[in-house]
Amino acid sequence: MSLTFTDTTYVWTGGYATRLVPKEAGFRWDGNARHWWTTDWSAAHKLRAYADEPALAALDTDTEEAAHVMDESRALVPSRPWDETWNTWNPDLTPMPFQQAGVQFLHDHKNALVGDEMGLGKTVQALLLLNSLPSDKQKVLIICPASLKLNWEIEFHRWVKNHDDYIINIMGGGRDWSYFDDVVIINPQLLKKHHYNLREATWDVMIVDECHYFKNPGAQRTLHLFGRKYKKDPSKTIQPIKATRSIFLTGTPILNRPEELFSVVSNLAPEVFPSWWQFVHRYCGAFKGRFGLDTSGATNLEELQAKLRQSVMIRRRKADVLTDLPAKRRQVIEVPAPPDLATALSSEKEWWKARQKMLTDLRASVELAKTSDTDEEYIEAVKCLREGMAAAFKEMAKLRQQIAIAKVPLVLDHLTNILETQEKVVVFTHHHAVTEALMDGLEVEKICAVKLDGRDELEVRHNAVENFQNDPDVRVFVGGIKAAGVGLTLTAASHVLFAEMDWTPANLSQAEDRCHRIGQTDSVLVQHIVLEASLDAYMANKVVEKQKICDKALDDGIMVIPEPVVPDPDPVEAVSSTKEAIAVEAEKFVSATLRESILSQLRTLSAYCDGARQLDGMGFSKVDADIGHRLAACVSLSPKQAALGARLTHKYRRQLNDETVSTQ
Repeated sequence: MSLTFTDTTYVWTGGYATRLVPKEAGFRWDGNARHWWTTDWSAAHKLRAYADEPALAALDTDTEEAAHVMDESRALVPSRPWDETWNTWNPDLTPMPFQQAGVQFLHDHKNALVGDEMGLGKTVQALLLLNSLPSDKQKVLIICPASLKLNWEIEFHRWVKNHDDYIINIMGGGRDWSYFDDVVIINPQLLKKHHYNLREATWDVMIVDECHYFKNPGAQRTLHLFGRKYKKDPSKTIQPIKATRSIFLTGTPILNRPEELFSVVSNLAPEVFPSWWQFVHRYCGAFKGRFGLDTSGATNLEELQAKLRQSVMIRRRKADVLTDLPAKRRQVIEVPAPPDLATALSSEKEWWKARQKMLTDLRASVELAKTSDTDEEYIEAVKCLREGMAAAFKEMAKLRQQIAIAKVPLVLDHLTNILETQEKVVVFTHHHAVTEALMDGLEVEKICAVKLDGRDELEVRHNAVENFQNDPDVRVFVGGIKAAGVGLTLTAASHVLFAEMDWTPANLSQAEDRCHRIGQTDSVLVQHIVLEASLDAYMANKVVEKQKICDKALDDGIMVIPEPVVPDPDPVEAVSSTKEAIAVEAEKFVSATLRESILSQLRTLSAYCDGARQLDGMGFSKVDADIGHRLAACVSLSPKQAALGARLTHKYRRQLNDETVSTQ
């Protein structure tokens, strides 16, 4: 066994018996050369004990270079003297030391992922890169959310030293492609429409803001940015947009789980992340689940963070670069529901109970359908479960909107109390109807306010922000969590009030950081107004709890942001297996005596069962109760039913006697 090095490749030499050694280290198999190999020094470093002299020398060099890049990815000051010619044309606009370090990082890397926390000036760093390039004029493509297109044009004129020489085209403003402009600013939704023209050029610099929007490799916007090859039908191939340099920006590199990184990082650093299959097995703990390959997990996170920092990512925290920036404080304020909301809350509770029972029954039906001899019954059960969940969430959305509108007077009352001691407040909503109700209420109270939601044009959005920031008479900013939650600066306020919730913690953090960013000198207080004992109260407490995890994510070796909070306090913990596995296990239960024993044990557990939904040592729990009771009610069990029943008896074996018959 040995580890050798040639050119840029580490090669493992060993027999068949040692194949797991390089495989577990992250090496790849070359079927033609018949050996394991890698260009990743961190994978090779794990087998350093087997390295020959050339390999050891290469590892030492690579380790030193990796350490240097790691330092740069966290740099708070420039690693070399700052080149003053890279500054903006305005002497009053001097980048901060950590921003100078960021520009140097971008200058030194052809492709880069700027993952600085929200509010640290990622836009500034990306634009200052243009000042550092040899040519006086670059061909620049900027892809950003529609609400930020005008902001990017304004910032371009602020930070690019020869900005007057550029022709800027904000796509969607009525202009066509009769000629190529120097700078094109476009939102992701228009990439498909203008893809042919965009891919005809080779852009000097492509800047993709809020790049987590491209996490889904199958989405149209992702396909028309990165392209896709179709080997079976080349006519369907989509060409990527080409750029000499690609700068991707996001304050939340991972919204929910590591797999969402792959689309971006595999295009920024294809040599480091060449294979989706390898990525999900290494960093997502991929395994074969009931509906195919499950890639929702998170594994080897410290290694993933190191690889990102050693290749393309620079990320700094507010706590590191702005020690004087106060931390955020979060509160969930539960207010008693007034009598006129009693009916709505009662409907919410009744719906909740009905939904729980319906979904429990449907989930149990799916598990039991796995014991059927036909595929049709299982397919129909899965279809019913999916339709039931979709209908439940649709109904829930209606109820949430009704309650949110009815809650507006309470929000207004709390808001007016805040304004007695605070000059300005930012309020976030989800539904347009709630935004309008708040604006109407503020008008009645003679409180000057501006609003911004997804229906507003760019000029209206820009004016709303400018008026709130600069006009002392404008005291309230009412914005949609999605439409106003990214890219805006609302530091005139240090108080954020959420009139409605979003289930994704990262979306709330994005919205909060419109106030908690550069320029803020006060402590930012974030409050969620919810009705006591309501579904929103449950969600708010869960989301705030998960936001604490979000605050630590990406900085403590944990490269994952929690999942969206799905309002289900009773997650399914059913005993489960695939339909195929049940069929295989059924072969163990051809004996009628063994099947009768399993049935007897199920009936014993059913007799113990107190109907509770908690795992408390009293019979079944949660969805298992429905499955167990249905099986126990059978006159006799088929081999497949016995196989599923055996899984249950094994799970609850501590409640049975020692003579339990279970092959699990």
